[in-house]
Amino acid sequence: MGGRMLAINEGAGYRPILTVQSIQIIPQFNARPPSTILFGSQLLFLADNPTGYVHFLKSYFNVPTVWSQLRIASEDSEEQIYTIWPKFPVDLILEQPASIIAAGKDPVNGYWVQFPGTISLFTQQDWFNENPDGAISYVPPAMDFW
Repeated sequence: MGGRMLAINEGAGYRPILTVQSIQIIPQFNARPPSTILFGSQLLFLADNPTGYVHFLKSYFNVPTVWSQLRIASEDSEEQIYTIWPKFPVDLILEQPASIIAAGKDPVNGYWVQFPGTISLFTQQDWFNENPDGAISYVPPAMDFW
């Protein structure tokens, strides 16, 4: 199945944000609302840049945006890859409109993005397994988030 990449759907294409490595679901506790945190490696900058990462994502705080779960596409030939260069050949796994409430870099877990509530991205079985054959058999779950 695969699909480790979190991206923003900008209409004309996808802007990769994070290669997701782990997920933490925080349940509601007293007045604290539930949320979902995605941890991983940032894809916005070539170098380690926590300040630029947070500064870029601040414009998306509390703004409904279409977030996408992508996987690297398995292209048949190098010619196909060169025709779309410098774009990334990706396959769409799942999309969901959501807003983020926080972002940053943790010294232990790496970069992170926090969504309010529970999101449907990265919830399918074996989302972390980048097997190119799994994309053919993948059927997205029903979207009952609104």
